[in-house]
Amino acid sequence: MLKVNLASLDFFSKKQVSLLNDLVAINKQLMPHVVAGATGCRLEEAMALLIFLYDKDLADGYILTYHSKHQDFYFMKRPLKEGLLKIDSLFCQVCEEKIENENDLLYDFEFVINKEEVKFEV
Repeated sequence: MLKVNLASLDFFSKKQVSLLNDLVAINKQLMPHVVAGATGCRLEEAMALLIFLYDKDLADGYILTYHSKHQDFYFMKRPLKEGLLKIDSLFCQVCEEKIENENDLLYDFEFVINKEEVKFEV
């Protein structure tokens, strides 16, 4: 089991770290709003945690791209390190429409823990 010390992220209490461990025990795919909801931290703190894990190579990061017409399903998932695509013209596989305007797109982040067993501590 890999132990990860979160002491440098001084906004996580022992209780929140325990809740985070409970979450990661059942779900390796983490989004900022899920971490915030499960631990009671702010969204910015959840994102800081996920970027911390990504930076330490403990999680793979992805950018999820959604079409504004159906925000429940993303139609593209790209590795974070590749950044955003330049939008010339995209095709949405969900609604089968051509997307030509960047304002029709929404983005979110997903991080996937890439170690078998991880336990967080402070």
